[in-house]
Amino acid sequence: MKYNWIIGLLLGGICTSCQFFDTQRISSETFYEEEYQNLDWNDVDTYPAFPSCESYTEKTGQQQCFQQTIVENFEQVLKQHQVMTTVDMNDTLHLLLEVDQEGTLLLTEVQADSLTWQQIPSLRELAQETITTLPKPAPAYKRGIPVKVQLTLPVLLNSADYNQNL
Repeated sequence: MKYNWIIGLLLGGICTSCQFFDTQRISSETFYEEEYQNLDWNDVDTYPAFPSCESYTEKTGQQQCFQQTIVENFEQVLKQHQVMTTVDMNDTLHLLLEVDQEGTLLLTEVQADSLTWQQIPSLRELAQETITTLPKPAPAYKRGIPVKVQLTLPVLLNSADYNQNL
Protein backbone atom coordinates (compact mmCIF):
# COMPACT_ATOMS: atom_id res chain seq x y z
CA MET A 1 0.00 0.00 0.00
CA LYS A 2 2.68 2.48 0.83
CA TYR A 3 4.34 1.74 -2.49
CA ASN A 4 1.14 2.40 -4.47
CA TRP A 5 1.23 6.12 -3.83
CA ILE A 6 4.91 6.24 -4.89
CA ILE A 7 4.11 4.34 -8.10
CA GLY A 8 1.10 6.62 -8.71
CA LEU A 9 3.22 9.68 -8.14
CA LEU A 10 5.87 8.42 -10.59
CA LEU A 11 3.27 7.56 -13.25
CA GLY A 12 1.65 10.98 -12.84
CA GLY A 13 5.02 12.69 -13.18
CA ILE A 14 5.89 10.71 -16.29
CA CYS A 15 2.56 11.46 -17.97
CA THR A 16 2.77 15.18 -17.35
CA SER A 17 6.44 15.45 -18.33
CA CYS A 18 5.86 14.24 -21.90
CA GLN A 19 5.49 17.85 -22.99
CA PHE A 20 9.20 18.30 -22.27
CA PHE A 21 10.07 15.63 -24.85
CA ASP A 22 7.80 17.11 -27.51
CA THR A 23 9.83 18.97 -30.13
CA GLN A 24 8.52 22.03 -31.87
CA ARG A 25 8.42 21.79 -35.65
CA ILE A 26 9.51 24.79 -37.67
CA SER A 27 8.02 25.19 -41.10
CA SER A 28 10.43 25.43 -44.00
CA GLU A 29 9.16 28.95 -44.74
CA THR A 30 9.92 30.07 -41.18
CA PHE A 31 13.38 28.49 -41.35
CA TYR A 32 14.03 30.14 -44.72
CA GLU A 33 12.94 33.56 -43.43
CA GLU A 34 15.18 33.29 -40.36
CA GLU A 35 18.19 32.25 -42.44
CA TYR A 36 17.50 34.96 -45.02
CA GLN A 37 17.38 37.63 -42.31
CA ASN A 38 20.68 36.44 -40.79
CA LEU A 39 22.69 36.33 -44.04
CA ASP A 40 25.33 39.01 -44.51
CA TRP A 41 24.76 39.93 -48.15
CA ASN A 42 27.82 42.21 -48.20
CA ASP A 43 30.22 39.31 -47.66
CA VAL A 44 30.92 36.17 -49.67
CA ASP A 45 32.18 32.78 -48.55
CA THR A 46 34.76 32.53 -51.33
CA TYR A 47 36.24 35.37 -53.34
CA PRO A 48 36.43 35.32 -57.15
CA ALA A 49 39.60 33.51 -58.19
CA PHE A 50 41.79 33.39 -61.27
CA PRO A 51 43.26 29.97 -62.14
CA SER A 52 46.59 31.04 -60.60
CA CYS A 53 44.83 31.83 -57.30
CA GLU A 54 42.95 28.55 -56.83
CA SER A 55 45.55 27.19 -54.41
CA TYR A 56 44.53 29.76 -51.78
CA THR A 57 41.94 28.35 -49.40
CA GLU A 58 41.45 31.35 -47.14
CA LYS A 59 39.30 34.21 -48.35
CA THR A 60 41.93 36.87 -47.58
CA GLY A 61 44.53 34.99 -49.63
CA GLN A 62 42.06 34.63 -52.50
CA GLN A 63 41.27 38.34 -52.35
CA GLN A 64 44.92 39.40 -52.29
CA CYS A 65 45.84 37.08 -55.16
CA PHE A 66 42.86 38.26 -57.23
CA GLN A 67 43.74 41.92 -56.71
CA GLN A 68 47.47 41.40 -57.22
CA THR A 69 46.84 39.59 -60.51
CA ILE A 70 44.83 42.54 -61.82
CA VAL A 71 47.39 45.12 -60.64
CA GLU A 72 50.31 43.21 -62.17
CA ASN A 73 48.45 42.88 -65.46
CA PHE A 74 47.64 46.61 -65.40
CA GLU A 75 51.34 47.40 -64.91
CA GLN A 76 52.21 45.20 -67.89
CA VAL A 77 49.66 46.97 -70.09
CA LEU A 78 51.07 50.37 -69.09
CA LYS A 79 54.61 49.23 -69.88
CA GLN A 80 53.53 47.64 -73.16
CA HIS A 81 51.95 50.93 -74.30
CA GLN A 82 54.91 52.90 -72.93
CA VAL A 83 52.72 55.37 -71.06
CA MET A 84 54.70 58.47 -70.10
CA THR A 85 53.72 61.57 -68.15
CA THR A 86 55.09 65.08 -68.34
CA VAL A 87 54.79 65.65 -64.57
CA ASP A 88 55.43 63.41 -61.61
CA MET A 89 52.19 61.83 -60.53
CA ASN A 90 51.22 60.08 -57.36
CA ASP A 91 47.54 59.16 -57.57
CA THR A 92 45.30 56.32 -56.56
CA LEU A 93 42.85 55.35 -59.22
CA HIS A 94 39.91 53.12 -58.44
CA LEU A 95 38.79 50.37 -60.78
CA LEU A 96 35.15 49.45 -60.17
CA LEU A 97 34.75 45.85 -61.23
CA GLU A 98 31.97 43.33 -61.39
CA VAL A 99 32.23 39.53 -61.51
CA ASP A 100 28.94 37.85 -62.38
CA GLN A 101 27.67 34.36 -61.53
CA GLU A 102 29.40 32.87 -64.59
CA GLY A 103 32.75 34.48 -63.76
CA THR A 104 32.59 37.22 -66.39
CA LEU A 105 34.79 40.12 -65.28
CA LEU A 106 33.57 43.60 -66.26
CA LEU A 107 35.09 47.02 -65.76
CA THR A 108 32.20 49.31 -64.80
CA GLU A 109 34.07 52.53 -64.02
CA VAL A 110 37.50 54.08 -63.62
CA GLN A 111 37.86 56.85 -61.04
CA ALA A 112 40.94 59.05 -61.05
CA ASP A 113 42.09 62.59 -60.36
CA SER A 114 41.63 65.17 -63.14
CA LEU A 115 45.43 65.49 -63.50
CA THR A 116 45.66 61.74 -64.11
CA TRP A 117 43.00 61.96 -66.84
CA GLN A 118 44.90 64.89 -68.37
CA GLN A 119 48.23 63.04 -68.34
CA ILE A 120 46.81 59.65 -69.41
CA PRO A 121 43.70 60.30 -71.53
CA SER A 122 43.57 56.66 -72.65
CA LEU A 123 43.36 55.43 -69.06
CA ARG A 124 39.90 53.86 -69.47
CA GLU A 125 40.97 51.98 -72.61
CA LEU A 126 44.14 50.75 -70.89
CA ALA A 127 42.12 49.57 -67.89
CA GLN A 128 39.66 47.85 -70.21
CA GLU A 129 42.52 46.12 -72.04
CA THR A 130 43.82 44.97 -68.66
CA ILE A 131 40.49 43.32 -67.86
CA THR A 132 40.01 41.70 -71.27
CA THR A 133 43.49 40.14 -71.31
CA LEU A 134 43.02 38.41 -67.96
CA PRO A 135 41.94 34.75 -67.79
CA LYS A 136 38.31 34.16 -66.81
CA PRO A 137 37.99 33.98 -63.02
CA ALA A 138 35.82 31.59 -61.06
CA PRO A 139 32.84 33.44 -59.54
CA ALA A 140 32.41 34.29 -55.89
CA TYR A 141 30.30 31.91 -53.82
CA LYS A 142 27.81 32.43 -51.02
CA ARG A 143 26.54 29.26 -49.35
CA GLY A 144 27.76 27.18 -52.28
CA ILE A 145 25.89 29.28 -54.84
CA PRO A 146 27.75 31.45 -57.40
CA VAL A 147 26.90 35.12 -56.86
CA LYS A 148 27.59 38.43 -58.58
CA VAL A 149 29.99 40.73 -56.74
CA GLN A 150 31.03 44.32 -57.20
CA LEU A 151 34.54 45.29 -56.20
CA THR A 152 36.54 48.48 -55.95
CA LEU A 153 40.23 47.94 -56.61
CA PRO A 154 42.57 50.79 -55.67
CA VAL A 155 45.63 51.04 -57.92
CA LEU A 156 48.52 53.33 -56.99
CA LEU A 157 50.00 55.23 -59.92
CA ASN A 158 53.40 56.67 -59.19
CA SER A 159 55.02 57.99 -62.34
CA ALA A 160 58.44 58.49 -60.70
CA ASP A 161 58.68 54.78 -59.81
CA TYR A 162 57.23 53.75 -63.14
CA ASN A 163 59.56 55.91 -65.25
CA GLN A 164 62.59 54.53 -63.37
CA ASN A 165 61.54 50.96 -64.21
CA LEU A 166 61.47 51.70 -67.94
